[in-house]
Amino acid sequence: MRWIGRGLAICGVLALLAGCGSSDPGLTLYSDQPQAVVEPLVKQFETEQHVPVHVVYASAGEVARGKGLSERVRAEAGAPQADLYWACGPAAIEKLRQDGLLEKRQNFSTAQIAAPFRSPDSLWHGIGTQVRVLLYNTRLVRPDRAPRSIASLAQPAWKGRGAMADPRANGSANYHILYLFATLPPNEASALLTAMKANAVQFLPDEAAVVEAVSSGKAAWGVTDSDLAITAVKAGKPVRFQVTDQEPFATAEALGKVKESVPTIGTPLLPAPLAILKGTTHLEKAWQFVDFMTSPQTAARLAELLPARLPTHTELLNGLQDEQINPLKLKTLPVTASDIMDAAPKAATVLDQVLGAAH
Repeated sequence: MRWIGRGLAICGVLALLAGCGSSDPGLTLYSDQPQAVVEPLVKQFETEQHVPVHVVYASAGEVARGKGLSERVRAEAGAPQADLYWACGPAAIEKLRQDGLLEKRQNFSTAQIAAPFRSPDSLWHGIGTQVRVLLYNTRLVRPDRAPRSIASLAQPAWKGRGAMADPRANGSANYHILYLFATLPPNEASALLTAMKANAVQFLPDEAAVVEAVSSGKAAWGVTDSDLAITAVKAGKPVRFQVTDQEPFATAEALGKVKESVPTIGTPLLPAPLAILKGTTHLEKAWQFVDFMTSPQTAARLAELLPARLPTHTELLNGLQDEQINPLKLKTLPVTASDIMDAAPKAATVLDQVLGAAH
């Protein structure tokens, strides 16, 4: 009995120091982001904050479709198995926000994420962003003749020569189509999609296939994500790019409309949202993680790990050079992620009618 009592006493002392018979459960992060990026950031957080983090990664297919682990988060609502979710894009997180499945975090650290890249109610914060660009083959297209709008996919001059990832199966392309339905009159967006199909647009399996088609000359140009375009240029491929629908009247001219009749729609913003999940039992630790991820130090580290991703932290945005893409200075229409997702049912119906149901 004496040894049992002494053992319990020792265990009690050790429990205060490191836990006896149990370990710190730490945090569980659901991540749609690449492991090569997440792992070093998590290790740094664990070292600095002494909070262990278990990461569950989405499959490549889930990320490509733009859903990531959002459906798993929804299925676990009420009894969440994760504390945090780092999503692949706004489409993966917005419905979770609307349904009250996210927890608010707002302080000085999170306020350093520029307003366009976080939800207005501080339920998610974009850790870096992408935009949509027009990538063209420099051997086939002169810079002064390069398309300036996604609507140019429907122009007869580019019949069979333009490319885009299939919006029925690719998250960024789908979000871009939803953006069209949120910014253009519904009939105009439907007509544009129909005209794209009639113009033999190459709807390819994924965004990487678009870059490959343009680089090889199978397509003269295509619409894709900025990070892939930046990477292709840095790799020395015969391509250049410009952000879609930026110049005055670019959209109207591509649609063959009177200039003043259609606003230049700009580009959708595609931040990578980080959110705390409602119902977490580790709220303070989750706050610590969000504060760490929205800090200027982590923003700088992310820029090293993902140099082609555009920044969302004000400190990095303020330090961008004139020749770099500053997502804060791009033309966008005043539509929110909520507005864009509200356009989803109509867009899905038209996509099925024009391109057929996704397989």
